[in-house]
Amino acid sequence: MEFNTYQDLEAYLKHLEKFGMIFGLGNIQAILASLGNPHHTFKSIHIAGSNGKGSVAAMIQQILSDSGFRCGLYTSPHLQRFTERFKIDGKEITKAGLLKHAVHVMSGIKKDGIPEGFTYFDFTTAMAFDYFAQENVDMAVIETGLGGRLDSTNVLKPEICVITPISMEHTQFLGDTLEAIASEKAGIIKINTPVVIGKQPQPALRVLIKKAKQMSAHEFVFDRDFSVTIHGDTFDYQQGDLRLKGLKTSLLGKHQKENAAIAICTLLALKECAGTLSGDTIRTSLRHVHWPGRGELFENTSDSSIRLMLDGAHNPGGAEILTHTITTLKFNKLHIMIGILGDKDIEAIAERLLSLADHVTVAVPQNERAPKVESLARRIRPFLSNKASLNMAGSIPEGFPMATAALREGDLLVITGSLYTVGEALDIIERDKAWKKTTY
Repeated sequence: MEFNTYQDLEAYLKHLEKFGMIFGLGNIQAILASLGNPHHTFKSIHIAGSNGKGSVAAMIQQILSDSGFRCGLYTSPHLQRFTERFKIDGKEITKAGLLKHAVHVMSGIKKDGIPEGFTYFDFTTAMAFDYFAQENVDMAVIETGLGGRLDSTNVLKPEICVITPISMEHTQFLGDTLEAIASEKAGIIKINTPVVIGKQPQPALRVLIKKAKQMSAHEFVFDRDFSVTIHGDTFDYQQGDLRLKGLKTSLLGKHQKENAAIAICTLLALKECAGTLSGDTIRTSLRHVHWPGRGELFENTSDSSIRLMLDGAHNPGGAEILTHTITTLKFNKLHIMIGILGDKDIEAIAERLLSLADHVTVAVPQNERAPKVESLARRIRPFLSNKASLNMAGSIPEGFPMATAALREGDLLVITGSLYTVGEALDIIERDKAWKKTTY
């Protein structure tokens, strides 16, 4: 395959999607070996979990960059542009830059005669590692794709590992109990490498601590070794004798304050930060971190009392967190536009989220894993309250005006269910002069 244009790369990645999810490290190890193992040339922070991975990663990157480190960030999926997945100091790679790394990765594959059968995520991970190596980053913050133990990113030898909150997700791949899922996530824990463990259900926590002990990995556990005390919009961070008071993050919700605590603990445990990390930088960075589509608020330009929130709650744990966040906001009527992929636990997400809604618009994102809108509506309808109305739309562009047309003074519209849904909605909002970004 030759990549002469960015469109050639897009077509090739689409082609790789047909191989689906192939778990194992053999393919990615072969590709990286063909490139001279670029992932061995930079230091890294490796993050797994069900909820909050991206937010924690973005916070860590922001603080590191503001502290003078050249910091890479690799996350997935993207909201609007594929290039969002690859960033250095908050700036995403250009299409031309990404094409250059795709050509280099493919040249290694051809040189070593690696047979096709590697996945989309194998190839994109190789591009990310090649990018960070060639750009000489001081640190790269790397988010797992799915799971951990057999995830393509798990070839790293990180300085520190992070496990964010775990909930039931991807049960067809990771197992149908919290213990099984936690065991897969715990697969990123490396021998003699510290690990920060976010707020967990007890079954998951037991698995993670046991794995840390087996690996002689010093663990920092939320609400045992570090914690937060929340005071409305602000929070205090505590760890031993250290206390950082009056912190605030630009990201909405109690869970984001807990995510911020994970980020702070990670950096405090990182020997590379010794002597360079200041409380003032942490304070400033958290106020300015930008992570779109996760509790992101907009207000109507004609009536600021009408608000819209984007949040990609794509699993039951995320839906539960979002429901809690909604209850902390003031509004007249609650409108929800929801689009969930067919391989998600649709009923569990709907059960946690939809009982508060006055109006629900069901719309499906442009994704081959999306169900028919009629099927999605049928599956979520039992979880609506008796007062709620329900509309159906075959796409996000069709559903957005349908959902916003019913908004009145003091109302809140929440768009959720999948990051693909949120990304398509964000495309529309950015072109629509009726909405502007706001804070809570």
